[in-house]
Order: sequence, then C-alpha cells, then structure tokens
Amino acid sequence: MSDDWESYPRNRDVSLTWISFDRGLAAEIALVVPTTCVRLSLHVRSPSPNGMPAKAEFDALNRIEDMLVPFVEERGGIYAGRMTARGVRTFLCYAELPERDIRAFCDSVSRDPGYALAVDREHDPTRRGYWDELFPTEDDDSLIQDMKVFEALRSSGDDGTRPRRIDHW
Repeated sequence: MSDDWESYPRNRDVSLTWISFDRGLAAEIALVVPTTCVRLSLHVRSPSPNGMPAKAEFDALNRIEDMLVPFVEERGGIYAGRMTARGVRTFLCYAELPERDIRAFCDSVSRDPGYALAVDREHDPTRRGYWDELFPTEDDDSLIQDMKVFEALRSSGDDGTRPRRIDHW
C-alpha cells in the first residue's frame, strides 16, 4: 500500500476540520478487498475553541494511531486517514474486523492512553468514506499546494516577512 500522506484544513459546516490522508491510496483503493469502512472516534480531552486538540495531547493521540495502524494491517485492512473536528478525532480504515477484535482494541486504548473509542462500521464498496470524507476537493488541493510552497520557503530559511511579487496563472 501507499505511504503518500498529506494534511490540510477544511471548513465544513462552519467548523474547522483537519484531515490527514494517504493520497497514494487513491490509485489503489478500488483494489482494496475489505469493503467495510470502519470509523473509530474519540473525544479530545481539552479541545481549543476551534475544536482542535491541545499540543500536550498530541503524543497520546499519536500513540493511539500508532496502535491502530498495525492492528488494522495485521488483519488485512488498510488505514486511510483521520479527521479532527469539533473536539472529535476520527480514524478511518477499511477492514473486516471481528467484533471481539474491535472490542479488545478499544479496551486497550481505554486502558493505556485512557480514551473511550466509539466504533461505526458501514458497508462501503465504492469507498465513499475515503473519497467524500478524506480526499481533497479542487479548492483543498490548491490549499495543499500553497502549504507546500510555504513549507519549502520556511525550510530554505525564509521567514515570510519579505514582500515579494506573486504572479497567478
């Protein structure tokens, strides 16, 4: 499977959503055998006013994701991405996961990082979860490219304070 991850913000229903997804999966997702979209959601502990987790919480959320990816992949599934909005982080994957396995995973997450996971499963043979919830629109793609330019400038030592001419084409 792919490992071409990108992140971007999207305004949905007047709230900010941060999305991180595997773009390279777009070329392969039709070949993915599991047709069940599994969403595991949790409430962040101290969301900011715009619903995002505090920096202090990132380590715990990353640990959960680091536990989830091998859990899904060892069972023949794929992890497609995550969304964070309104104080809720949702992990999206495609997998055929037995109920007992999901329960065991949720129990381990509630013990170690201390979060309660809600699970939603739906039959999704056309992969609408990936295309509608994670994959960027044309406007989102433009923002992603702009963010890459800003990051390249920052990486080259540009602090962004010097005015420059911008040609749009």
